[in-house]
Amino acid sequence: MPIIKRLVVLLSCMVGSLYSFSQTGGPNFAADINAAKTDSQKAAVYAHAIVYYNDRNSDSFQYYATKGLSYFTGNGSKLGEGMILAQLGLLDKSQGRISSASKRLQMALDLYRSVNYTRGIADVLGNIGSLEAGKGNIDVAARYIIQSLKMQDSIGNKDGAMICYMNLASMYLQQNDTAAASRYLNSAATYSRSLPITEHVILLYNMQGVLFAMEGRKSEALATFMHSLELSSSTSFISARVECLSYLGQFYLDAGQPDRAIHFLDEGLQLAKRYNLPEMRSNMLLTLAAITQDKDIPATVRYLEEALQIADSTHNKAFMVSIYEAQASYFKDLGRYREALIATENKQHIADSLFSINKAAELSGITSAHELEKSYEQVHALEKESRRNARQRNLFIVISFGVAALLAVLYFYYRRTTALNRKLKEHQEELKELNIMKDKLFSIIGHDLRGPISGIPTVLDIYEDPRTDEEEKKFLLDSLREHARASSEMLDKLLFWGQSLVKGVRLQQTEVDINDTIRQSIALKKLVIDEKGIKITCNVPKGLKIKVDATHFDFIIRNLFSNAIKYSHLGGSIIFNADTTTRPGYAIVSVADNGTGIPDAMLPRVFNPMRSMPGTADEKGTGIGLMLCKEFTVLNGGNIWVESEFGKGTTFFIALRSA
Repeated sequence: MPIIKRLVVLLSCMVGSLYSFSQTGGPNFAADINAAKTDSQKAAVYAHAIVYYNDRNSDSFQYYATKGLSYFTGNGSKLGEGMILAQLGLLDKSQGRISSASKRLQMALDLYRSVNYTRGIADVLGNIGSLEAGKGNIDVAARYIIQSLKMQDSIGNKDGAMICYMNLASMYLQQNDTAAASRYLNSAATYSRSLPITEHVILLYNMQGVLFAMEGRKSEALATFMHSLELSSSTSFISARVECLSYLGQFYLDAGQPDRAIHFLDEGLQLAKRYNLPEMRSNMLLTLAAITQDKDIPATVRYLEEALQIADSTHNKAFMVSIYEAQASYFKDLGRYREALIATENKQHIADSLFSINKAAELSGITSAHELEKSYEQVHALEKESRRNARQRNLFIVISFGVAALLAVLYFYYRRTTALNRKLKEHQEELKELNIMKDKLFSIIGHDLRGPISGIPTVLDIYEDPRTDEEEKKFLLDSLREHARASSEMLDKLLFWGQSLVKGVRLQQTEVDINDTIRQSIALKKLVIDEKGIKITCNVPKGLKIKVDATHFDFIIRNLFSNAIKYSHLGGSIIFNADTTTRPGYAIVSVADNGTGIPDAMLPRVFNPMRSMPGTADEKGTGIGLMLCKEFTVLNGGNIWVESEFGKGTTFFIALRSA
């Protein structure tokens, strides 16, 4: 794995932003609590004690956490209770208890909002954003972080604003967009110049070192990492130091100095284990696996498995993808192709669940959040303008025209305000629908377009391996041919689907001859029909016409016919029928095959987007063809249904208006 990719992996551990206390010394917390004059001061002492005893004394940790929550719950201090819960949530996050962290941070947010504590709301929004980014929900994370950034700026909290810019830069670095990341890091650096040296400032230096490495400025990257290491010598900055040690280990590995890399990684692993930093341990184990892969197979496999267990326990999907990728590459180099294939499939499964973490979806999510915020700002500005106009108008009416004129103007104002609110609401609904349409299109394209081609690089690697014999190469070429065919078919359908979403579906219904459309579909599939030896029978009466959009009907027939061919056995049969008597005014066209049939469990969701079963010749499907068939049938005023018996065949029926 090249240095750029290894360095960026750790950036999924986003920067936290609530409290940062020294972990040295032995303060008298009981005396400090008694001396505190306000609930916020007491809460800060309790939070300090919780952090201090977290990795020193579990009994003391439990005592101060329980006593703090009990105290603030008992006296009804929502602010104090929120501060304790927020700190516990951050500790949960740092130690991999993601579900507990999410729950506690959300509870803290609700408490802060109930007392209108702006600083706490801004901090927790940023922490929830970093938590969502760690889980792979980049678009959700961006919205939280942008909300936090606006609030931090509004209250002049430079440290909080710096952290928000760092988290946004981190997301862009994960997408290899160094230009955007550099802009955000420069903004963060501007704030850091007026701040003392804190763990957050050192983490900023670490991130700048990663940016330099990605841009190929290796000497600057090394100088930045070493400066960060020097600044983090105090135990107050453990997380920043462990992260820096991890980056240095990866840097020296790439520079061809494994012994130097191990020196830094050993120190980092000891600190990460001592202070319970699981995500950083996982990253350093991945680097150690890269160091030992050429000389110690059992150690390499053990490092990868341990790193995977940690990433799984912390729900860090970005780590899991990187570890599975490393496993697949390592097993392939060893000639253990079965294990390499399993690792590749596991990686693809996790990557599919993260398909929204592509650059387009991330930028779209950030843009959507900005647009939505602008819309809200416009609403507030208009409301403020309306209130000011109302006061001026009311004063003028009272002075000039009296009570009667006042009532008339108020009525006019009421009608105008109502109309304005209605237009604003319609605008917000339109934005919401556009976002839904965009998300749906990105989801289908991001998920299904990657599927048919995701295995091609692995197949090519195996094909070029000198240990692969000619029979295996022929099998691999056949597999590539099938991937290419499936990709082409799937791309046609996605383009058709995308065009209907973006431009809107416009019906152009005409009289369409059913037989003509069927003959065209048969002619297009002649080669594959002959290859499978399938017998085609068309019992549709000549001249039978329906009123339908010709493009939609052609798509429906081609898709149903392709499915029938795909699931027909060698020497099978496909029959086209048309019924004009069962439903007056409609023609019911059917496509029947005697192939594999559909399992009972899949029948209820056969028209939903899903991964289709492979055909009898292992043909791949796209999973969205039948969904589009249903949409186009309903759009033309008809309906579609299916009857199937597993192992015996399937019949699809389409009812459309007769011409």
